[in-house]
Amino acid sequence: MALTVPPTTQRDLEGWADYTAPIVLTPAAAADVSPGCGDPALAVIGFYAALMRNDDVTGYLLTPDDNVMVRKLETLRSWTFRRLEVRSVRLRGSRKATIRIAVEIDVDGKRDDGTDEIKLQRDGDDGPWRIERPPT
Repeated sequence: MALTVPPTTQRDLEGWADYTAPIVLTPAAAADVSPGCGDPALAVIGFYAALMRNDDVTGYLLTPDDNVMVRKLETLRSWTFRRLEVRSVRLRGSRKATIRIAVEIDVDGKRDDGTDEIKLQRDGDDGPWRIERPPT
């Protein structure tokens, strides 16, 4: 399934720009989505789609072998993701970005939801976007 990143609003004073419509991912949609890493939002969608499918996620991470990252991935794999919304982006130059997300998850049989931010960095000057540290 091809994904299109919607346009954003003008940046606010802190540099955040909201997507005109959130990008929504559910387990059903994750089954056949592979958006690539050419845009920060698409890298986030690809990472969470891979988590929902229980696929390998190391290609979406800047430092997949880092001890902290390994522990974070263990935590994330213990959750059941029900819904992800990519809501806003803040670009920091041409190589760094932060994405605001909202998630609905099940943890130990209990439903939970919340918002968080994900920092990304380009792998090289024009390379793919990679997640620095996923939130847990």
